[in-house]
Amino acid sequence: MGRYYNRRIPAILILLSGIVLFNFNAKATSRDFPENPSHSEEIAQILTEKYREHFAELLKYQKEFRDMHPLFEAHYPITIAVDDHFFVFDLDASNEQYEFVKSVASEMPLPEGLRAAFPLDFYDEKPAVVVSGDIFKERADFAVIFHEFVHCYQWNTVEPLLRENLPLAVESMKRGDFMWEINYPFPYRDKKFEELYGRFLEALYQGGSDEEIMVLRESIREVLDDVDYQYMIWQEWKEGMALFFENRIRARMQLPENRVGRSKPFDR
Repeated sequence: MGRYYNRRIPAILILLSGIVLFNFNAKATSRDFPENPSHSEEIAQILTEKYREHFAELLKYQKEFRDMHPLFEAHYPITIAVDDHFFVFDLDASNEQYEFVKSVASEMPLPEGLRAAFPLDFYDEKPAVVVSGDIFKERADFAVIFHEFVHCYQWNTVEPLLRENLPLAVESMKRGDFMWEINYPFPYRDKKFEELYGRFLEALYQGGSDEEIMVLRESIREVLDDVDYQYMIWQEWKEGMALFFENRIRARMQLPENRVGRSKPFDR
């Protein structure tokens, strides 16, 4: 998995573009935690006790949601960012509970509100959910975790292959633009695009006919160049899939729907 990213570009750079991100695929370049082992162990113990019941509840929910899609059969590491360190929790040998497995120091500050998923270069390249210590303050946070699980599933299945065959991704990597998913200059404020995409979403969510939806989709295609269209499709797949399952979970949990991205101004 690491072949897509420059190991010297810390993932936290992406966080600087927005504290709460539901996904990014960047390397978590970091160093081991050698400076104060006792401090690491103390925090790990505190986190273990603090989140023990939350982890157990998360696993309980996951069993309930397995009928939705095979992606919920798999479990992924959960990394808590505290005191500018990553504290990795993964399933134990019994596959029945999360346990602390490793702590690693970040090369840059880790903000509160961190919600992300990316492969951990310091943990066998496993895709993991990465969140700050303010997680699990409300029931909706469980839906957020499952949103990030979707991104882990994407990475473990088709995402690497898709990247290899997406011209925008290939060319961006050649240029050393490892932040293309965040920084791509998509014409969100283009008046024609705003109008057409707004009408497209309205038709989708208010029961427009298949013909109307397809005509609007083709109209959007016509106002974007090839690269812009690639980027739009990529983000629709990445975030659209995760948001779709997040909202199915929210419905099961009798939580309000997450309507992010449905109104202007549009953004990533």
